[in-house]
Amino acid sequence: MNNFYTLTVYEKGAEVIQMLHTLLGEEQFQAGMKLYTRPP
Repeated sequence: MNNFYTLTVYEKGAEVIQMLHTLLGEEQFQAGMKLYTRPP
């Protein structure tokens, strides 16, 4: 496990975000992102 941060790791993260967007729809996804990124 020399280089854990390979292109595959970043691509997988992007795919997970895309999957959530597809499953939730635009409005729910945006609402969730606002909650996730708001300050504590």
